[in-house]
Amino acid sequence: MGEDRGLLAALERGAHRVLRTADCAVVTSARLRARARGGFGDYLIGLTRSAEAEAEAGTAG
Repeated sequence: MGEDRGLLAALERGAHRVLRTADCAVVTSARLRARARGGFGDYLIGLTRSAEAEAEAGTAG
C-alpha cells in the first residue's frame, strides 16, 4: 500500500471524515521518479505507459 492510501486508511480507521469529490481541484507534482512504491508517482508512470501503449496501437493499425 502506498503512502497516500496508507494515510487515507489511517484517517478512516480513526473515524475521521474524508471528502471525495471532483469539485475540489488539487495541484500535484508531475514527478515520474516515484519516491514511494504504490504512491502517486507510480500512478503517473502507469498513466504515461498506458498512453504510450495506446499511441503505439493506434499507429500500428
